[in-house]
Amino acid sequence: MVRNNGIIGVYINPKKDQSGTAKAQISKVLDAYSVKYRFVDDVSRGLEDIDLLIVMGGDGTILSVVRQLCNMDIPLFSVNIGTLGFLSEVELAEFESALPKIIQGKGNIQERLMIEATCGQAKHTAINEFCVMPTDRLKMVHVSVYVNNDMAGRFDADGIIVSTPTGASAYSLSAGGPIVYPTANCLLITPICAHSVTARPIVVNADDTIVLRSHEPNFTLANDWQTQTDYCTTNDIVIKKSARTAKFITLGEHGFFDRMREKLIYNIRRGN
Repeated sequence: MVRNNGIIGVYINPKKDQSGTAKAQISKVLDAYSVKYRFVDDVSRGLEDIDLLIVMGGDGTILSVVRQLCNMDIPLFSVNIGTLGFLSEVELAEFESALPKIIQGKGNIQERLMIEATCGQAKHTAINEFCVMPTDRLKMVHVSVYVNNDMAGRFDADGIIVSTPTGASAYSLSAGGPIVYPTANCLLITPICAHSVTARPIVVNADDTIVLRSHEPNFTLANDWQTQTDYCTTNDIVIKKSARTAKFITLGEHGFFDRMREKLIYNIRRGN
């Protein structure tokens, strides 16, 4: 995980650590273990010497960094200094006990699938989800959905979400989608407030090709709710599993459903 004399990169979202407290705290821990490290301001380039990247921020920080790292074979270890921290492996207070396990290679690299959307000549990447919505938010989208050229249905709705298992606990869940284990090999299609009582989320194989065909030329495509592109076109949106994956270092100390209970107050009682 970290080679002998390997370097650990550290990226801290400056908006989440304006006082510099988190930077000082993590530097103290890394120095105590005589780890070679350097702070990174731009994760899109210049990481050739990095064995792993520690990412400090919230869930939005992780989503942004993952998309920028997808062309590099660098795993990330996430430390929450944001609000929710659902995607984070540890809280800042837990980092000191986690670091020795990382150095000793006791963690596992968990690969999460990513998806790509193509519309005309443009290509977009997401780890959570794509959402097709009306450019004029007071209107609906009218979208036909195809899975491997098989029409799954037409949805008149506030939007259509296509999410990964990682994104199943995000916007899709709020829109009525199912809870999905993050390493499952599937994709979800979730309508948002569809104007039909029979419209339900659809789960397909991750290797399937999903085509969204808008019956209105004006729509907006958002990826991970961080970037959005307005389109005025009749081109289909083709969504497929990406050849690239997001690589997270996990220590196995926080199970998925433990995290659901802790972060999202998922109502499952512990014990028998």
